[in-house]
Parts: sequence; C-alpha cells; structure tokens
Amino acid sequence: MVRTLEVDITRLVSNFTDKIKINTMINFKEQELVNTEIRALKDLLVTGYLSKSSEHIYNLNINVTGSMVLPCTLTSEDIIYPLSLSINEILSDIDESSEKYLKINGNMVDIKPIIWQNIVLVVPNKVESTVYKAESIKVNNMSDK
Repeated sequence: MVRTLEVDITRLVSNFTDKIKINTMINFKEQELVNTEIRALKDLLVTGYLSKSSEHIYNLNINVTGSMVLPCTLTSEDIIYPLSLSINEILSDIDESSEKYLKINGNMVDIKPIIWQNIVLVVPNKVESTVYKAESIKVNNMSDK
C-alpha cells in the first residue's frame, strides 16, 4: 500500500516508451478523510496507464475499483459502498499557466490527488442500510393489515 502514487515519467519524457502501466493498490488514511462522509477508503485497485500524446502533453487513463465505508443516513451504521471509477485526465509539463491541463513538476507525477478529487465527486449524498430498508418494509406491510 502506498501513501502517494508517484509515477516516474522519465521514460516517457525521453521517448523510451510510449506508455507506463499502472497496477497497484492504494489506501487513504483516516486523516485524509477528515471533513468528508467517508469513514474508510482502503484497498483500492488502480489500473491503467500514463501515455505521452505530444511533446508536453500526457494522458492519464486509469480505473479505480474497491469500496468505501459511508454512514447510513438513518442509523449512522457503517455501510460498505462499491466504488468504480474511470479517470481520464490530461497532464502537461509546460511552464505556462493553463487551466486546460493538470500541471506536472519534474519527472514525477503524484496521481493520488487526482484519484481523490474524482472519488469526492462520486460520494452519494444519501446511503441507507438494506437491513433498515427490509425492516421498514416489514413494519409497513404489517400495519397495512
């Protein structure tokens, strides 16, 4: 497991390869989850690649799968919620400040912040326990009689 997910792009910059494969597990520590509804985010599988599309432009294409623990909206109990993301980002090492691309500094790219930004976007506003739903349906059916 890694704290950062740094990819060395030296081989891409030097044109020794056309793509760098990514296949690793990543965790987010409890401190990284502060101020979110996410209670745990562990053992995420990150697969894909980083490729060079032009002299200063790189494409990041990765899939992130795993699960996150979220609180039930009704009971606050932990609920394991599946996570599956496809992330496609354009990175650049051009010195000019352009908002079209994510900036690369040097020959190392930490893609963990990119993964985090995409995870935060898919966290549902409301999650309910299936156990609670089943009990609620049973109670409602009994009161209909």
